[in-house]
Amino acid sequence: MPLVLDFLQNVLPVDSPFIQPNYVYGLWHYILQLFMTLINDGQLSRTLSIGGIGASIYFTYAMIKLEALCIACVLCHFINVAFFVVDTMNYPTDPEKLKQN
Repeated sequence: MPLVLDFLQNVLPVDSPFIQPNYVYGLWHYILQLFMTLINDGQLSRTLSIGGIGASIYFTYAMIKLEALCIACVLCHFINVAFFVVDTMNYPTDPEKLKQN
C-alpha cells in the first residue's frame, strides 16, 4: 500500500504505529481541521487549510502522472478547498481584530 511518508519506513521499525496508509493521515487531518474550524481557531485552521491545499496539489499531480481518476480523492480536494474558503473568510485581516483574538 503506497504511503505519503515512505521515508518513515527507512527510519522507523517495521511495526511502528507511525507507518500507516495515506487515508489514516488524511482522516486525522480532517478530524483536526473540522475541530479547529468549529472552535474558530483562525490561525491554526487556516494553516491546516493551506496544508490541505498543498496535499491536494501533490495528490492531483500524482493522479495525473498515474493516469488514474480517484473519485474519493477528487471529493477530498473539493473538501480541502471548502475548508480553505471557510477558514479564509472567517480569519480577520484587520490588525485591530487580530489583536483582539
